[in-house]
Amino acid sequence: MPLYIQLKDVIVENIETGKWVYGDTIPTETELQKQYKISRITVRQAIGELVNSGILTRIQGKGTFVAAPKLESIRPELTSFTRDMNERGFKTKSYVMDFSIENSNERLQRVFQIADTVKVTKIERIRLVSDIPIGIHTTYLNTSITPHLQLDKYILSDESLYSALHNEGVLLGEAHETVEAVLADQQTSGYLDISVGSAVLALTRITRLQDGNVFEYSKMLYRADKYKYTNVLK
Repeated sequence: MPLYIQLKDVIVENIETGKWVYGDTIPTETELQKQYKISRITVRQAIGELVNSGILTRIQGKGTFVAAPKLESIRPELTSFTRDMNERGFKTKSYVMDFSIENSNERLQRVFQIADTVKVTKIERIRLVSDIPIGIHTTYLNTSITPHLQLDKYILSDESLYSALHNEGVLLGEAHETVEAVLADQQTSGYLDISVGSAVLALTRITRLQDGNVFEYSKMLYRADKYKYTNVLK
């Protein structure tokens, strides 16, 4: 195994076992070089990769520190982002960028199995945890099958969309998700306060009502340095 990977494993183990905790300064490159009798290049490669993955963070002139643990969404069932974070003790809020009724495009017509004359509801939000932008959610709802739905009376900057739907009597059923890694473009980097080209987790979710009709199509982008995604398989 390459030496830099061995050093990465040692550093990660020190963090996972609690030897180093969030905010601690790790040994300097020189100290690590002497301690493990490896080259400066090897040390820099190991630390660089851990910084890029969000495990460590550098502060110019001060050193390298253990970064805050990533926010984790554990999915044994269909839940909202708000509930996921609140159950872990984090305060969430949203900035609603768009809440409108729009014409459906070809993709939405295919997903929802609707005619090109049918309009959909679009909700676009920046999701924040402890006032830090973590994700961008762009959601389309097939509200043609729920004509009495009144989402405009809810404050979605503070409330969960799924809670609002539940209160309106909308019963969600099965959801299918795909997850892939993408690079942040200029718009995404601006919204999430990250550099252009940074790693981003992209989730696509298609959700049905309990009667089988497709109701939700969502695209979600999350900062890979702050967020991780865990599925529970049974």
